Amino acid sequence: LFFQNPSLIQVFKEAVANSLDANANQIDINIFIDSFDKQETLRIEIIDNGEGFTDYRYNKFCELLKVEENTHQGVGRLVYLSYFNKVEVRSLYDGQLRTFTFNDSFDENNTEDIFDYIPPQKTNQIFTPKAVVKKMVDMLEKENPGCFDMPDKTFIDLYMKSGLYIAEIVKRLYRSEAMKKRFPDGKERLRHIFEKQVYGLAPTEIIYRIATNYILGFNEESKDIMHNFRQVDALPYAKEGTLSKELDKLYSAQK
Repeated sequence: LFFQNPSLIQVFKEAVANSLDANANQIDINIFIDSFDKQETLRIEIIDNGEGFTDYRYNKFCELLKVEENTHQGVGRLVYLSYFNKVEVRSLYDGQLRTFTFNDSFDENNTEDIFDYIPPQKTNQIFTPKAVVKKMVDMLEKENPGCFDMPDKTFIDLYMKSGLYIAEIVKRLYRSEAMKKRFPDGKERLRHIFEKQVYGLAPTEIIYRIATNYILGFNEESKDIMHNFRQVDALPYAKEGTLSKELDKLYSAQK
C-alpha cells in the first residue's frame, strides 16, 4: 500500500508460485522496513516448507525461460532484481544446503551478478556474460577510437536482455575524462548520457524491467533522469525491413 509501483505484487506472486511448485503447504512472508518513507530499507523474507532444490529443480532454476507450463514465464528469479539490489536464496534438501546471492550493481569490485549464473539457453533469449560484454565494448572502442569521449556520439542496443551492454557503455562515457571536463557535475553528465547518447529496445515487459533496473539502478542520481529505453520487439520490424522507420517513430520527438 505504501509503494508507488503496484506491480511489486509480482515479487510475491513469483515467490508463492515457486513455493507451490516445490509442494509447500506452509508459506510465511515477513516484511521489514525502517520507515515507510525509506523504501530503500525494504526487506522481504519468504520462507516455505517445500522440498528444496533437488537436482532436477536446481537445473530448472538455472535454465532461464525454460518452462513446463504456459502459465510460467521462466524468469521468476530475475523479477526480484527489478525491485531489489540484492537477492539471497537458501535451499535445504536431503541435508544439502545450497545458497545463492545475486547482486545487481555497477561496483567494479563486485565479481558476481545474477547473469553469471545463467547457462546457455535453449531459446533466443541469450544473456551475454559480463566478461564477453566488456570485450565487445573494448572492440567497439578499438574500432572507434575516442568514441566514449564524444558528447554527440550515440549508441543503441536493438535487442536488450540483461542491460549489461548499455550499462558498460554508460560506465565508459561517465568515466571519460573528456566527458568529465565537458560535464563536471556528475548528475548533469548522467542526464546527458541517458537523454542524448544511449538508446535501447527490449522485447518483453519483464526483460524491459530487468534491463532498465540494471542500467538505471546503480546510482541514486539516475532515478529521476529521462531515458530512451523502450519496450519494443525489434525482431519483426527487422524481418520486415521497417526497423529504421519504427526507430524514427519512437524517437522522432528528439529530432
